Amino acid sequence: MLHNVVITSLSGVIKFKKDFLNPIRNINIVCGIIVTQVKKAKNDLSQTISYIEMQNSAVTIVDDASSNLLCICFHDVEDGWQFGKLLATQILLKFIQEAQRKSASNVLGHHNLPISQSVTNSKTITLTGQMFGSYTGRVGPHGALVQQQTDDKDEPVDYKIDQQVFNSKIPEAFRSMVNPVLKYLNKQRGVKHASLITSGNVLQSTNSDLSLTANLKILNSHTTDLMNSALDHPQMLRIEGETTTIQVIQVEHLTHLVVLCLKNADRKFMDAIIFESVTLLKKSESNDC
Repeated sequence: MLHNVVITSLSGVIKFKKDFLNPIRNINIVCGIIVTQVKKAKNDLSQTISYIEMQNSAVTIVDDASSNLLCICFHDVEDGWQFGKLLATQILLKFIQEAQRKSASNVLGHHNLPISQSVTNSKTITLTGQMFGSYTGRVGPHGALVQQQTDDKDEPVDYKIDQQVFNSKIPEAFRSMVNPVLKYLNKQRGVKHASLITSGNVLQSTNSDLSLTANLKILNSHTTDLMNSALDHPQMLRIEGETTTIQVIQVEHLTHLVVLCLKNADRKFMDAIIFESVTLLKKSESNDC
């Protein structure tokens, strides 16, 4: 369960906060203490505090070096640090993109023409707390990720966004958790392909092979019919071939994770990593956690 999300600067200025179920009390004071400890760890130990676990609650912290912003997520311990880091990273990335988009639009002249050429520059983002490896990219004025060299002189960004405006971006952050989870799963030894399919449509996939995508749609359709015809509530279907194994795991109604893996892959390891991925995917489908 997610309790609070706070985006703050390293100077302690809160840029955004949102309460979920059973929010933490005195959140401003708590975040001030966390920011102080984060700065102290950086200055004295050259280390980053990324996760704090208590008896019932946990705190996940993701920071962006270029903007000096922190995203602090308060959630249940049972959610796990993977969920906290993944969600905090996506929320902070959305916030920075929105702030840069707003900053770029503020310096546009008549007919949306840039007042200065520097408005077309992009800002480097380096998220050091991401679950699936650190992320460094460039975000253009319209929030698009680009990989081009730009002038070193960037327009200063005022990281101020209307609370109500960014509230609408939170569901997008949850949905954007899907792709990193599938990529993480696909990198595991023995996994050849991973896709998330709902109602016969491929939502996300780590393979662009059209024939494979078509076969997955058919497989998902037959799997759904089989599961619906059962008197019980099937959660997983395993199909074993000569060299590969296909697992179809229900994430929620009409939504399934399809994983194609080598048959000789370690069974216990595969089951554990797939279970972890399904848990994260289920949380990405819920905006209140």
